[in-house]
Amino acid sequence: MWLVGMVAGLAALGGSQQVRLNVDWSAEKVKTSTAATIEVDVMPFLGRTESGGPFDAYYEALQNLGAEYVRFAPWFPNPRVVVTELTPSDCTPSRPATNWNSTYFDGIMADFMRAVCGPAAVDGACDKTVVQQLSTMPSWMYVGGYCQDASPDCLPSNPWNTTNPFSAYTAGGELVDKSCGQMARYIARIVGWYTAGGFHDECGHWHASGLNYSWWGLSVLNEDEHHVQPDNGAAYTTCYDAVVTEVAKVNPTIVPVGPEIAGNLDFLLYFLDPSHHSHGIAPKVSSYHQAMSASNGTAADFFTGWDKILEDYVHPVEAFKRAKGLEVEMVLNEYIPFQGDWCDCEHNTDLCGGERFPSRCPNWQDPLTSGGDPDLATARGIGMNKATWSYHAAGACFAYGYGTLAELQYKYVGQDQLIGGVSLPRASTWPDNEPGVSCMDWQSGRVNAKYWVTHLLATTVGDASEKTLYNCTVDAPSVAPPVPSGATGNGTCGVTTWSDDCDATPLGAWNTTARGITSLADCVAAVAKCSMGNYASFSLENNDCSWFQQCDMKHLDVVGRGYVSEVIRPYTPPGGTGAALLYAMPYEKDGGRGILLVSKVPEEIDLTIVGVVGGVATVIEVAPGDPETAFNPPVTRVVGSQGELLLGPYATAVVSELK
Repeated sequence: MWLVGMVAGLAALGGSQQVRLNVDWSAEKVKTSTAATIEVDVMPFLGRTESGGPFDAYYEALQNLGAEYVRFAPWFPNPRVVVTELTPSDCTPSRPATNWNSTYFDGIMADFMRAVCGPAAVDGACDKTVVQQLSTMPSWMYVGGYCQDASPDCLPSNPWNTTNPFSAYTAGGELVDKSCGQMARYIARIVGWYTAGGFHDECGHWHASGLNYSWWGLSVLNEDEHHVQPDNGAAYTTCYDAVVTEVAKVNPTIVPVGPEIAGNLDFLLYFLDPSHHSHGIAPKVSSYHQAMSASNGTAADFFTGWDKILEDYVHPVEAFKRAKGLEVEMVLNEYIPFQGDWCDCEHNTDLCGGERFPSRCPNWQDPLTSGGDPDLATARGIGMNKATWSYHAAGACFAYGYGTLAELQYKYVGQDQLIGGVSLPRASTWPDNEPGVSCMDWQSGRVNAKYWVTHLLATTVGDASEKTLYNCTVDAPSVAPPVPSGATGNGTCGVTTWSDDCDATPLGAWNTTARGITSLADCVAAVAKCSMGNYASFSLENNDCSWFQQCDMKHLDVVGRGYVSEVIRPYTPPGGTGAALLYAMPYEKDGGRGILLVSKVPEEIDLTIVGVVGGVATVIEVAPGDPETAFNPPVTRVVGSQGELLLGPYATAVVSELK
């Protein structure tokens, strides 16, 4: 059990923000079952290696997380661990194949499944749900693939040493079997080995495993690693369909998930289109990854970065689904808030510009970051920055992303990622994985604020049960009123593309010549008829009349070409004037009411929940002045008789037991 501290209050800092939250429990917004989860990448932490990180801490953190749809991600740095057929099959009609070797994969799989599912995992019992990723395919399936004979001259004999360079195993941009049948059968053999007691090899011989793990889903490939042509989603979709067909033969209950693409909206939309699939049917579940970056001094960029992704990516996907009449369940299973100030260079300031806590950390793939010691536990290499507030900001950003996607009824949202770390010398494990997204200290195994936020969500509002979300407004008297209707300014509200759907798309543009628009007044008159038309930007020289749902009229983009903008209807965020300070998601689940709260600011928030006379809040927040604030566990705080609740900087909180 995790220990949670109890405190009666928080000593106020100067400059707290006054915020009022009004919940309308009669105004149902949506019903959703969105879950909060995490990704676990395969790396030396998992291999019980002597120097690759504290295994027991990894196992305990995963076991106690309480999340559904946990994604297990074997990937390319360690082919001897995650590729079970490093060479092609050598079977004949009379002799079974001898090329299968899953020794290392079996070990890490057993530990992962026990941690998530419980002691009877091998027999198919599972307390939670698992989404298994299979992405790193044997190199001999690719024209020009790396080290196709698996020689130790190119694949390190120590399975936990990576190739050099790090991404060498992703070589090869063309499949030997362009139908992808070869790859699909290989994936099906892995699925059979782990979930159906064994597999039949290419010649029909049975290979028994005795393993019957329960996988809810199968993530098919990952992030277009090989860029097989045509690299617009077409080659991937062919492989996805082939994999779905073969896997269904050995385990028809597994839900395929794809395309696991990082950004690349066109790729995702191609995959979503039913006409591009062999059976003319859209996928049941579709996934993608998104990232935003910030550091301690720029942590607000996490939140504005996610707002931009919502506008430019998430909402266009929803519009595409509506236009096509699709009922695909969406997944964002790598939500990646990259932290620029992840490093503590106490013993390695020479790599960090002479500073212990630089604003820009060194390349984590540089073996010098190990401090010359292959044992992470000695902490001679670059460690995790325990003092920065950006872990709390990153955790809060994940909670904010979770809430906004729950409002869109996503299946699940996955934190990236449980473990990461710095490079180790070539004699041991090198490199590890992106430390700027890790939820655990790679030296001590202690978990940070990102983990605590994921744990809080997964065990409360972010479990997989149905909840009803309600409307609310967040108001802050300190927030300046919006620029009034009729106000104009030189410049444009932003970049747009040609579109006609001004009632559903937050921004877009018309061609002025085609529409007969010759002035700003004409543009304003046309935009005013649109549900999303709160602001207009016009340039006759550029043939552009653009509409916007939101616009910062005080900071227009001055790009020349005669652009001018006008306020038609001042936009107030649906959440109220305080939405830039605090995100709130009221919900009802299992007969009880709760509220998810996310602070977007580095100040305290003095919150009043109108109409509430009591409750209990579990809070993850910065403790200013604490040199190890990144590791602080949640605290429990009582909501006052007037609905008052004090939240620390970048706090994430779940309020329950409302009165």
